[in-house]
Amino acid sequence: MIILISGESCTGKTKLAHELMCRFNIPYLSIDIVMMGLFRNNTNCGYTPMDSVYKINQYVWPIIKEMIKTNIENNTTYIYEGFQIRPSTIKQFEPIYSSKIIPVFLGYSSEYIKNNYTVIKEMRGIIENRNDLDSLNKMILKNKILQDECEAENFDFSCIKNEYTEDIKSIINNVGIKLGKCS
Repeated sequence: MIILISGESCTGKTKLAHELMCRFNIPYLSIDIVMMGLFRNNTNCGYTPMDSVYKINQYVWPIIKEMIKTNIENNTTYIYEGFQIRPSTIKQFEPIYSSKIIPVFLGYSSEYIKNNYTVIKEMRGIIENRNDLDSLNKMILKNKILQDECEAENFDFSCIKNEYTEDIKSIINNVGIKLGKCS
């Protein structure tokens, strides 16, 4: 099985991937690492790290998609995480592959962002060395866009609404159930 974790900046994708890795002993790859490796290897690669997810995906997603297919063909369980994973990109997989994918689209409710923006800002670098953060309104907008994309493509949107730690535990338990590794 392949677990694909997506969400906007500072939603806890890397932390969730790390928690799943530790809990279920599954390796993970941050797509940001691939994106930055390609860019650092050739700064004329067609995108910059500051470009939109849609522009970056023209160059990065075809590589990631083939890596995922190879993992599935080799029957290896793996976690990929990154903002580059979108509902429309997962829909590109043929059923033989998509049946082996567990998508997790992670985000916040608008109310949660409003009430916890300072905490989100403080926690943004808990796993990775990060110093970027969208403005409150931009964060709300990006989360809403991803939620709308999930709805349009019939994917669940794992929305942090109340208490972050408890909501993440619930998401981890749901992934464990889908993996057949009930907690």
